[in-house]
Amino acid sequence: TWFAVRCFEQLPNGRTRFAHSAPAFIDFEDSPLRPHRGQVRYLIQRCEEELARNKDVLNDAELAEYREALEFYQSKLATAR
Repeated sequence: TWFAVRCFEQLPNGRTRFAHSAPAFIDFEDSPLRPHRGQVRYLIQRCEEELARNKDVLNDAELAEYREALEFYQSKLATAR
């Protein structure tokens, strides 16, 4: 997984200033990252929407990339938490 640190400051003129660090990555050995079920469903939905939106625009090879991504996310749904 990863994290970043964010800082916020309210300025006297009412504006908000913020900054954040670069991401820091953490890897737990022998502990695979399992996405949340809702995140996987969202990605499945987006692939389906893009396939429908682009079916008359993209060629078969380009649509195949969306289909491959859709199959990948569908396979992850079973192990999502």
